[in-house]
Amino acid sequence: MQRNVPIGQLLLENQMITLDQLNEALAKQKMQPGKRLGDILVESGDVKEKDMLKVLSRKLNVPYIENPVFNVEMEAVHAVPEDTMAKCTKILPLYIKDNVLYVATSDPLDFYALEDVRMATGMHVECVLSGKKEIEAARDKVLAKVNTSEAADVLNADAGETVVNVEDEAMNERIDSAPVVKLLNNIITEAIQANASDIHIEPQENRVVVRFRIDGDLRDNIVLQSNVHPLLITRLKIMSGMNIAEKRVPQDGRFKFVHGVSEIDMRVSSLPTIYGEKIVLRLLGVNQDVSYNFDDMGFSPKSIRLIRDLSKYSNGIILATGPTGSGKTTTLYAMLKEIINPKLNIVTVEDPVEKRISGVNQVQVNTKAGLTFAGGLRSILRQDPDVIMIGEIRDAETAEIAVRASITGHLVISTLHTNDSFSAIARLMDMGIEPYLLADTIRGVLAQRLVKRICPHCRTTRPITEEERLLLHDNTISSVAYGKGCQLCGDTGYKGRIAAVELWKMNSDIKQTIMQKGADAAAIKACALKHPEDVVTMREEVVSLVKNGTTTVEEAQRILYSME
Repeated sequence: MQRNVPIGQLLLENQMITLDQLNEALAKQKMQPGKRLGDILVESGDVKEKDMLKVLSRKLNVPYIENPVFNVEMEAVHAVPEDTMAKCTKILPLYIKDNVLYVATSDPLDFYALEDVRMATGMHVECVLSGKKEIEAARDKVLAKVNTSEAADVLNADAGETVVNVEDEAMNERIDSAPVVKLLNNIITEAIQANASDIHIEPQENRVVVRFRIDGDLRDNIVLQSNVHPLLITRLKIMSGMNIAEKRVPQDGRFKFVHGVSEIDMRVSSLPTIYGEKIVLRLLGVNQDVSYNFDDMGFSPKSIRLIRDLSKYSNGIILATGPTGSGKTTTLYAMLKEIINPKLNIVTVEDPVEKRISGVNQVQVNTKAGLTFAGGLRSILRQDPDVIMIGEIRDAETAEIAVRASITGHLVISTLHTNDSFSAIARLMDMGIEPYLLADTIRGVLAQRLVKRICPHCRTTRPITEEERLLLHDNTISSVAYGKGCQLCGDTGYKGRIAAVELWKMNSDIKQTIMQKGADAAAIKACALKHPEDVVTMREEVVSLVKNGTTTVEEAQRILYSME
């Protein structure tokens, strides 16, 4: 490999930059000694890193790999010592072939790093090129997996036959010792790297299984020995403020986990089972891919238009319905961001506050201190609010105060647990709200589901079957997309989720229907469908996602059946 490659001249020869751009970058380099010219050109937007690496790949005669995580073999990762991995941050071990270690790097001219790896492993080192961000993401996932596995091995060897005695000082030291702390930290870090929403620690007869919920599905992560369970559970209970001596009744707690520069809120729930306590950790605010902008959330243009129309009301109630984990709160936050205005006093009462929003006064429920949704809402009404967000309408008292607030000139947005949008009226009537009040105060209701996206890295197409055409009620579709499964998506064929909604706006016909027929969901739906400009159905949403190749027929079927 050449010891020096004039990257600027190389890009100029390949007509990827102009002479002016090169001169400007060279001038910037003089102001930033030690910074590589290629990084300056990429940061200024003159050239894409991917294109630059491909040119460099041809010049140096080394391969370029777009997604290096596909090529990682754990044998190669374990061959590089931990301190070398920490030092050589631009290096990702891939695989070993004929005693040659192949590594991915974004800087093939960093000969010091390559030499460090060669000295540490005793193997000849060959490199391939990959983007900086791709290498960083792959390293994070690989190192989190390695660290979890190593910490589990240490703890498994050290645990022995463990019986936890909370008055035993030696046992308390073991609970706070490095192995169990490291294992727990690594499990949480790995869950964050995987964009998991929940961590399940499940005791079984002869083992403990740790599973992550990713994109709505549980996936096995690591299996631990049974004697590790008491140490792990006790450590978690101490962190989350639970009673470690009480194992017979369910408990709830919470703590904060610092990850890099961010702080993740962890809600913890314990449940006694026949094999010991099962713990579930809910990770709040961990998903870095969440956008609070309707244009980026995957909603259809028609849905966005209707939601923005609803956001313009100065009074009334707007409801988001759906099961737990369907993204209702994210939608309400996006709605708040649309509403925020220096002239408005916006107040929320939530349990818990999942995202802090500038310009909004957020109140967190604290039932132990006596601050409930209803109590917080009563206090909010004395704070001269314009817009009120209620995390969830759970009981008759909260529902009554919300309706009273909307009648007196406030815009109230909240979530409600119903299966579809048309059943919201029935749920509120069950709480004792009169039909005439609902007809006057409800502005619109949406029901939301999160639809799995097909993994873009293993996406392919196939002809649609006649049975699938009948299911989708659409004869215009000739082929559908699906994911074959790859390392990036955990062989599931899916990566990430987007929102799909069922939505209707209140109009005079629906008001009349509610007044005459009360909570008849079928009558409300039939009336809403007479005004297609003011309603979006879940079927048209998911069929559109199938047609444009965003999701699969199987996923569309799952969503549609969940609305029945």
